[in-house]
Amino acid sequence: MNPIVADDPEMDALFRGVAEHMQRHMGYSASDASRLSSLYYDKFTNIEYCRSLGINPHNKELFEHEHVDWMAPAVHYYVGINGDPRACW
Repeated sequence: MNPIVADDPEMDALFRGVAEHMQRHMGYSASDASRLSSLYYDKFTNIEYCRSLGINPHNKELFEHEHVDWMAPAVHYYVGINGDPRACW
């Protein structure tokens, strides 16, 4: 199984939990849940993308304070259905 977050085992474990939650509670396939979790991580850790939204990029410290029960709906909203991140900030 390919890692979701290749460079950090702890973040990979968190985002694997997010992907599993999306499968169990939101009906996503394993491949879609992993792909979307990876995309969320890539987007929200990208300085330019976050700057375009007027927010700070997410980092390990921020992610460590989150829980899969919150992260899974965020991944679904922001990258699963392409919700507007500016609507929440």
